Amino acid sequence: MLICSNCGLEITNEIEFCPGCGTPAEFFKPLDYGSRIENTAKMDAYTAPGIDVDNFTSGQLITDHLEVISKIGYNLICPVYRVYDHTQQIDKALIVLPPLLSDHAEAMEFLAQEIKTKTHIKHPNILAVTDFRNSGPIKYIETEYSSGESLSFIKLNSARKRLSESGIRKIVPKIVKGLAYAHNHDLLHRNLKPHNILITQGGVIKIKDFGITDALRNALNMVQEFSSRESLLYMPPEQIRGKSLGVYSDIYSLGATMYDLLSGHPPFYKGDIYNQIIHEEAEEIPWVSPQMNRLLKKCLAKDPAYRFSHYDALLQEIRAMEPIKKPPTRITPGDEFKERRAKIAEHQKKLDAAQKQAEELKFKSGTRQFAAVITLIVFAILALLVARGSIKIPWINSQSKITKEEAWQKLDPDQRTKVEQLLRKADERFQSRNLVEPPGDNAYELYLQALTIFPQDDYAWNQIELIRKDFLERSRELMHNLNFREASRLLTSSLNYFPADSQLIQLNQEANRLIRDEASLEEPKIRILNANGRSGLAKKVARLLRTKYKYSVPQTDNYRKYGRLVWNEEHTYIKVYGDNNLKIQRLARQLGLRKIEFDSTLQKDTKRKYNIDIILGRDFDRLPIAKQLAE
Repeated sequence: MLICSNCGLEITNEIEFCPGCGTPAEFFKPLDYGSRIENTAKMDAYTAPGIDVDNFTSGQLITDHLEVISKIGYNLICPVYRVYDHTQQIDKALIVLPPLLSDHAEAMEFLAQEIKTKTHIKHPNILAVTDFRNSGPIKYIETEYSSGESLSFIKLNSARKRLSESGIRKIVPKIVKGLAYAHNHDLLHRNLKPHNILITQGGVIKIKDFGITDALRNALNMVQEFSSRESLLYMPPEQIRGKSLGVYSDIYSLGATMYDLLSGHPPFYKGDIYNQIIHEEAEEIPWVSPQMNRLLKKCLAKDPAYRFSHYDALLQEIRAMEPIKKPPTRITPGDEFKERRAKIAEHQKKLDAAQKQAEELKFKSGTRQFAAVITLIVFAILALLVARGSIKIPWINSQSKITKEEAWQKLDPDQRTKVEQLLRKADERFQSRNLVEPPGDNAYELYLQALTIFPQDDYAWNQIELIRKDFLERSRELMHNLNFREASRLLTSSLNYFPADSQLIQLNQEANRLIRDEASLEEPKIRILNANGRSGLAKKVARLLRTKYKYSVPQTDNYRKYGRLVWNEEHTYIKVYGDNNLKIQRLARQLGLRKIEFDSTLQKDTKRKYNIDIILGRDFDRLPIAKQLAE
């Protein structure tokens, strides 16, 4: 895995620039898991004397009420942490100022004035700046925390590494609402990019970092000459030239962000980027509508006078766009003939193979194998007929001349009656969830029997597809809950009925791989530490883990910090002396514990009796594990 040397973002894909800050790939470097990440852009800050703000650990108290949960990343040279506020009982984000800044009185005074102008901005589409601490040993900027994913993360994890135009049309108006509100309060963002736009689990757009990066950059320049490639790819020409900024500047950055999300990359990201942003025009995106390309061109105009002068005009243009129409697929007669001939040859091979398999088995290998072979033959025959144009299945061959109604009329009365009886019986089995059991009298086999008589019945095909999806959804649910063995058994069973389904095959391979991986891991040896204050609680939890989950629990004890007993620990959590793995995740899932802390210092100590601590805190009674004890 690589890491961006500028912002510290981990890079998991082969990309040409950092999605967090726009740094070119030539500045990526391998991630060192065994030691602290040495970011070249932060070296001067961390060689300065003072508290090592880069290495706060989970559970550490920054103040008397702010507890570190995890490290999120960096804003320039400043580490950003997710913390829990025990007073307000909510999560927050802290941008912790390193000694290079916090020890410089003039820089801190400047930051205090800048951040103060941002604390009054309250809007549902903006992550609020809530506090600035300029006293005590640790100085920080406090902001609202959101657990949503950034648009850059969503883009990089999408199948095509870009977002759809219809999705962008829905997202942009929500972004604009937040930007317009801030601009009406005389606040520019100055650092807008996909990484700074989040979507929460509830679908709410949240813009983060309103003016914070710009303020930090200016403060750093007061201490020493500071240069950063931060967000160059989304900067307007006037910002690169050092000229005054306005609403039009954020509109340019919004246009560059939209361009990135729609095309998969910023308008300019190769070669001499400075010169391109100032002088060259961005290419049109061939797969978006002409209306969207016109809007992007206006947002990205070199001269601010040619951009949208305010957000209302931009919103009006988006709302006036015509609905996106999917262009029809055109096939020339020659191409259609070649394509059909190739399909006929392909499906004839499949039919020959299926018939040969049936002859070898001679239908003596049991009902399940019999059903699987019958499935292969039915599908192969139908595919061959479709390829030749002999029958019509609506979603496969819309050009066939024989309609479903005509095919039905060609059946004799007995055949029609038989089909109707089979479908009624299959529906009854489907409703009672007898999808593939018992053998010979289940929904799957009854629908297949109906299709051998009347293969044009799209209803029966849809029901078989629902059975396939049921296998898929149940297997995915088991995988999500880390029940890999049960998922493998279900998937193996499903392949008796859908032997060529690529999704089921791939999921089964993944389940078996995870089973092998988990089997190679060290078994958890658990020590229960009571910090709840209730006598005997640790022994009860130990008994539950031994009897219900068959875990090894060699030790229980009271919880101590610095040699002193602690009876009022706030949270129940798992502390692992090693690395995260599937067995740790399973343990946390079984007990309903969300907080896990990792400590590799004792990982090589083979003499210890335990490798996991479970600390029982005051919130124990509200957790699923407490309900399990009561059962």
